[in-house]
Amino acid sequence: ENLKAAVIPENVKRIGNYSFCGCSSLKKLVIPKSVKRIGAQAVLGCGSVTIYSYPESRGKKFAEENNILFSELSDKGLLL
Repeated sequence: ENLKAAVIPENVKRIGNYSFCGCSSLKKLVIPKSVKRIGAQAVLGCGSVTIYSYPESRGKKFAEENNILFSELSDKGLLL
């Protein structure tokens, strides 16, 4: 309930269904290039979350498909 940010480790390939469901305080979710699958409703109930990920990544596609705010990362970090 008090989770404000989550950084998925580089070796993770999948984020399961409902992984962050109900984390209403979650504001920032960083998804690495290694993630190839994100389960349905992974961020259900996270109304003000922004996904941080890379161009052409599954994280970006998930954000677009689910109308979630997105900020692009580069290999040098966050693009401003």
